[in-house]
Amino acid sequence: MTSPSSNTNVHDNYLVLPKHAFENDHIGRLLSPVDLTTAKKVLRAGGQVTLPSQQLLNEDVFEALSQGGDLFIFLSNGSSIKLKDAFEVNFKELPTSEWFLKTSEDIPAFKRAPREVPLSSPLYISQTQIKIEPIIWVNIRMVDCLVGWRTQVGQGTLHLFGFDYACLTYANEEVRYLLEVYQSLGVDRARPFGVSVVGYGPYGGMGYFHGTAINSTPGLQFVGTVDTNAERRKAAREGFPGIKSVSTHRDLLELSEVEVVVVATPPSTHFTIAMESLSAGKHVVLEKPMCLTLTEADQLIALAQQNNVVLTVNQNRRWDQDFRAIRNLISRGTLGEVFNIETFVGTFDHPCRAWHSDKDVSGGAAYDWGAHYVDWILLLYGEKPVEVTAIGHKRKWFEVSNLDQITIHMKFSKGREATFTQSDLAAVRKPKFYIQGTEGTVVGEYRPISKESVSQQEGYVKETYHFAEAPAELHLTKYEGPGTLSSHTIALPMPQRFGFWRNFADHIHLGAPLEVKTTQVREVISILEEANKATKTIQL
Repeated sequence: MTSPSSNTNVHDNYLVLPKHAFENDHIGRLLSPVDLTTAKKVLRAGGQVTLPSQQLLNEDVFEALSQGGDLFIFLSNGSSIKLKDAFEVNFKELPTSEWFLKTSEDIPAFKRAPREVPLSSPLYISQTQIKIEPIIWVNIRMVDCLVGWRTQVGQGTLHLFGFDYACLTYANEEVRYLLEVYQSLGVDRARPFGVSVVGYGPYGGMGYFHGTAINSTPGLQFVGTVDTNAERRKAAREGFPGIKSVSTHRDLLELSEVEVVVVATPPSTHFTIAMESLSAGKHVVLEKPMCLTLTEADQLIALAQQNNVVLTVNQNRRWDQDFRAIRNLISRGTLGEVFNIETFVGTFDHPCRAWHSDKDVSGGAAYDWGAHYVDWILLLYGEKPVEVTAIGHKRKWFEVSNLDQITIHMKFSKGREATFTQSDLAAVRKPKFYIQGTEGTVVGEYRPISKESVSQQEGYVKETYHFAEAPAELHLTKYEGPGTLSSHTIALPMPQRFGFWRNFADHIHLGAPLEVKTTQVREVISILEEANKATKTIQL
């Protein structure tokens, strides 16, 4: 445990009990473990402390809270809290089940949250005569029952949640995220942040996607865009009436209403546009890949810190249903110790004849989908590799400079390994995921989708979508004993539409933890660059 220290930052949130008492994907990963003695000092200094059980609450902690700070308490076995000054709360315990939590619209942390979110946990219904502010309810047989509230205790605030702290894992990801945001205790500013996109693109492209996502996220507003093509600028104004549409990013940076710049141009231009935007004091969201080299990544991170602005990357595939399901399986220990992760994306087809296939502009074959797949691998292992090697093939598509196929091999601590393959020579598509653990294996198969229709005007029409857009179908096979394996399909979690932008708004308004940290993406760029340099290319 952490001992009292002058280095304790009261603006952090401290958890009483060591982190290893809970799973490493718990909200406790954001908290610093302390003992009760240090916790009391943190509260007296106006800091934040989390108690994973009301049984840790005693008179001394309560007295420290009365002098300032915020105390977050989760309930476990027990029927009441009784302290001095007539502070008494009674609880009715309900068994573990799936409950639907209803959040208060008056709480800033819940502004962008669904009005109801599921939770699997024991439940503790509060009954008290003290003055409280309701936060969360559960509707039981048409009656709203109070399970979350806060109250003033002298100069401090007590926040109580009537469910099990240990349940806040990826299995209950929405509630877990709500609590992370709530503990920031931030307040939305009155007006939304003005967001712009550099590189609007064709209809249905990145500009249209980001504009739709931004305007669908409370606290954000799509205010401007850049495109060198006049027709695209016109399309942007028609699609989003009232926005400013200009031809250069420097013109955009002159607009006072632009506070956030999304860089959605080809990768080779990311660094320059982002540096100029950060220098102008704008918050910056980079499309993946963040940039092309580790040196560029470090310069961007340093400038953002220097100017005290937000820098992040649209690693939106972190919110994909199949990845979230896999992360949940691993965090629960279903696969045992994971030691091999294989990922693949590709088909057998002519590469596109645009900048995506030009190595000098795109960065190379690994930088496109690899920016997502390598990011997944690092998140699942929770560390960076100790060795990176790569092998590439240039055998058929000679009109483009990108490799026809590249495989990146990563070695991690304890002999664990991972691979990512991008191929335009795969007539038979390999699984998207093949993940081995000491207790089982999960395989994710691609599900190409298409839409067929027949009409008098057009006859038979078949629309085919990119094979990687739909979430993979996941199959788990486990060892059940000698000669016995069990296999079943893994259910996917509900979609989280525009999850990246929701988190960005929660961060920029409330100070909630940023899900995509540049320190994480920096490691992705480091691997992609290292693989690019180390690739042994086989060429006819």
